[in-house]
Amino acid sequence: MTKYPPDDLEDESDLPQAGALMDKALDAISEGDEHDAADSSDADEPTRRRGRKIPRYLEDLHVDQFFSAIPLHKTRDRVLFGLMFYCQLRVAEAVSVKAGDVSVTRSTLTVREGKGRKDRVVAIPPNFLIEIDEYLTEYGFTAADCIITSQKTDGHLKTDAVRKLTRRYSAIAKIDVPFTITPHTFRHSGARWLIDRGVVLTDLQKQLGHANLETTAIYTELTDTKRVDNILERFR
Repeated sequence: MTKYPPDDLEDESDLPQAGALMDKALDAISEGDEHDAADSSDADEPTRRRGRKIPRYLEDLHVDQFFSAIPLHKTRDRVLFGLMFYCQLRVAEAVSVKAGDVSVTRSTLTVREGKGRKDRVVAIPPNFLIEIDEYLTEYGFTAADCIITSQKTDGHLKTDAVRKLTRRYSAIAKIDVPFTITPHTFRHSGARWLIDRGVVLTDLQKQLGHANLETTAIYTELTDTKRVDNILERFR
């Protein structure tokens, strides 16, 4: 019998409630319309270039702040947000991952029936691979077990619960950004993180599961903006 990881939603009374319905609506839009700004989901009016929305993302410092707000013993939550950031999964994909989808020896994860009901294989970066391997070993999941579990449903965590966790840890981390952080923000941030590390656009397209390369290309504009800002900062 599988041992459940700590369930972090025993008491939701301390969670910030304002904007909960808006967060849900934003994520639903972002997951349902991939042709609009590389799945963009933002509370504020996003920056526009050439008529396209540019998705909001967190800088590496902000990502570190967020993960620092998750206690080390909350391993399920650390793996959950790691799947969305390091593997760039959509929230519905992240909560559906089963232990048998993870190949530690190949450093890969198979996303089953992602957007468009298509399977894809994504890379697991070495730092996150160690964490997910330890998590799978500790809780003894069988191949058919969902790894983002919920004691309340006796199955996988629901996407609404992930939104609540996002608000909880964002509030604890006190991340100062001019937009609402949603689960989809981590997918955007992870895509930008890969581009910054030299991942080519066609490989990123496959990692994200985009049907069109043009959808993926929006992330190069994120790094262009950062590069220009860094250069201009030297003259201020």
